[in-house]
Parts: sequence; C-alpha cells; structure tokens
Amino acid sequence: MISKVRKELPPLEQNGVRYEEIRVEYLEPYERRSGWMRARDIVSDEVLWEIQVYRVSYDVDERGGDPMGIYNGPGSMDCFFERFRWMPDQQHILIENGYEDRYLVNIHTREVRPATDDDFAPEQIYQRRKPKWLEPLVCRNTLYYQEYADFFNGDSHPRSGLLIGIDIKTRECVLQRRIYKVAPYCDELEHYVPESYFVEFDIMPGGRDLYISNQDDEVYFFDVRERKVWQAPPDADPSEYYDQVRRHWRARLRFFFLDIWDWITRRRY
Repeated sequence: MISKVRKELPPLEQNGVRYEEIRVEYLEPYERRSGWMRARDIVSDEVLWEIQVYRVSYDVDERGGDPMGIYNGPGSMDCFFERFRWMPDQQHILIENGYEDRYLVNIHTREVRPATDDDFAPEQIYQRRKPKWLEPLVCRNTLYYQEYADFFNGDSHPRSGLLIGIDIKTRECVLQRRIYKVAPYCDELEHYVPESYFVEFDIMPGGRDLYISNQDDEVYFFDVRERKVWQAPPDADPSEYYDQVRRHWRARLRFFFLDIWDWITRRRY
C-alpha cells in the first residue's frame, strides 16, 4: 500500500512549545522518514524531544530488492500524518496517519497509545457502514438499481440513496433519483461516514411501485409511473400501510384507467 500524497500539517503550540511532525529527509534512514514528531522551544527553536509515534514497515522483496516489490522512488513506502490536532483535555495530541490508524500522544509523559472510540464523546462516533450488493430489478421495461460510489474516495458528497433507471431496450439512463437524503460529511467526527444504503429492494404486487428500505430502518416506496417517492410512517407496518394507500378502491379504479391509457399511448417508463 503506497501512502497518500504528502500533506503539510500546521504545528500545534502550547505554553511556549511547538509540536510538529518531523519533515522527511531522504538522506535519513528508512526508520526516520515518517511516523515521528518533535517538540521545539518557540523562542530558542531548540529541540526538546522527539518520539516515534508509529513504525513503518520497509520490508525488502528478495526478488528485486524493492520494498514490498512496489518501490516507486524515494519515500514511496512512507506513511505520513493525515490529522494532527489537540484532544479536548489539551494534554493529548491526536494523530491519524495515511493508513487510518489513530494514536494519542501525551505531551507531558510522552506516552503513545492507539486511540479507541472510548476516547471520544458518543456524539463524535458514527461507525462505517458497508454497502450490501442488491440485485437490480426490472419493472415495466426499466432496469432499476442502487447507485453508490466507493466510500473510501474521501469526497464530501453523499454516495447513497440514489436510484438509477435504465431503459432495457434503448440502454439509455431514464432516471436518476435521490430516494432519501443523508447527512453532510463532517470532519469533526471520528469514523464518520454518512452513507445509508439499501437493505431491501423489491417490486410491490402489481408492478407499479418499488419497495426500498435502508440501513436506518426507513421504508420508502417509489411510483415508477409518476416517479414519486413517499415514505412509510416509522411506527406503521410497511405492508399494511401500502395496502391502505394502493389497495383502496379509488386507487384501484385510478390504476385501471391509467393502465388502459398506457396501453393506448404505448407509454414506456
């Protein structure tokens, strides 16, 4: 695994001491290239102490002599700091590296230990969710599927809750609809990923609506004809609620005439 692009992080200051990541010197030994921090006196610029926060493996591939066999120039195996900030107690510094490992450094005792979720307030923790692959559905000449991007790509745009429709005859995209909204990305949260992917994805009886439930236990219905979305009440049984909405005699009569009209006009969805 190659480290991410080098990013310069601003130093932290407290009581006349500046704390910073040690900058990489390519002439230094491998074990000194990344994973180190130092404390300097702000006035005299004297180095007070240095510690190694984490170790970086520079294993040598016996076949070619390159680290891990993927050496791409000086520093290709380095793993730098991605985050460098104070904890609320102002006595520990939180460091997260390019491999998403987190460490806490005590500036008084110089103790280094891995950070856990217990070190953060409950409102700062939102566990990562992995998407579940669901088979696409074909309803009235349209193939529907859930669209999601790689949630490790680091951008701030929501990547879940999007329904895509493809015409099975023309292969054209006829629908891109956000079924539900997700919370925006927030840098202040640990392990925060706002995605909430589809858990269940099915066609309701009659072939007029899609059933969608997500990881937040929310249930939505999508009208494939009018392309409208509505949500089932949280305290209601989804099947009973759907029957009340769609199985009512007025709804049935309306669908009857709509089906006749679709047949006359050769409407495609």
